[in-house]
Amino acid sequence: MLRRLCDPRKIRRLWVDAICIDQANIRERNHQVRSMAAIFCEAQRVVVYLGEPEPVIDRLAEYSPKTREGIS
Repeated sequence: MLRRLCDPRKIRRLWVDAICIDQANIRERNHQVRSMAAIFCEAQRVVVYLGEPEPVIDRLAEYSPKTREGIS
């Protein structure tokens, strides 16, 4: 996912839940999850990565009302 979002022409600030939240620390995880609404509200753009393209991912993408980058 990080490689797909990499663009050497742009500076990007990323919040990656799997990296930014210590999943083993329940207290920290709960705190961070409560903060996520504010994080998403302040974001100029939100990208959801569901994995590498597969038929089921392609079908799910059809239901989104907005065009997404990086889905092939």
